[in-house]
Amino acid sequence: MSTDKAEVVESPPQGARFFLRNPVLRDWVSFNLDEVCKADTKLVETLRTCGDREEPADSAIGRAFGFAPGKTYWDFIANDGEGEDKGWRQRRFAQGIKCRAAGNPQTHHHLHSAFDWAGLGEATVIDVSIVRCGWLRGHVSIELAKAFPDLEFVVQDFEGLKSFHDGVPDELKSRISFEAQDILQPNAHPNADVYLLRSICMTDGTRVLIADFIGPENTQSGPMWLERLSTIQSMQMMTMVNAPERSEKDWINVVKRVDSRYSVKPMVTPAGTAMSVIEIVFNASA
Repeated sequence: MSTDKAEVVESPPQGARFFLRNPVLRDWVSFNLDEVCKADTKLVETLRTCGDREEPADSAIGRAFGFAPGKTYWDFIANDGEGEDKGWRQRRFAQGIKCRAAGNPQTHHHLHSAFDWAGLGEATVIDVSIVRCGWLRGHVSIELAKAFPDLEFVVQDFEGLKSFHDGVPDELKSRISFEAQDILQPNAHPNADVYLLRSICMTDGTRVLIADFIGPENTQSGPMWLERLSTIQSMQMMTMVNAPERSEKDWINVVKRVDSRYSVKPMVTPAGTAMSVIEIVFNASA
């Protein structure tokens, strides 16, 4: 506060200054206030009306913003706006989600130790962790490429977000490439060694790695901080995409519903993190 006799000027509190100077935090908070909070007001009504229907279009945010029939949240954020402003919500989400990913329990660094990357030898990894999510724009592939020099990565995302390549270190650009990919369409690389999904198309023996949150089976099966995180994230997931966070049993059920020929390896959750790695192997002869 200035105590000059002519005027008294209140300085913004420290938290407000940090918010104003941090574009990632600003986008994350704006996304939650503008979209999530508005959608939360429709969650109870949506659950009563839609019941156990699992279609992404049957979401609370669809009611809050008046989505056209069959449209999802991802359609909404990709197409809202006109001209140069089209897709501004998608860009805000892609930037703001980094704030959540930077939190210690959900950092991507657990991927280094949760899977035997070195054992792949010279291999190609398709990083579809950000498709239809605007996740970290290749940050996971960059970190893994630094640690494992025999691996090459293809990062797939929305067409409008391919500027991520500008942030790839020069020494890694020969091993990390970008291409636009719609996750609802057949993948352009059906014979890759590993597909990394961070939250598809398969040949015999190919592995899919899902790096995602695994919630406790019940309120007695995990520490309090994990139960709280699971509850918070499940509420937000139900509001935005009509799907809760999943326990280990839920994940296995989802995989088997896709195709019974998928087998799920023991799930790995490194100590101190809320993120786990789920390894799925496709057995064509099963």
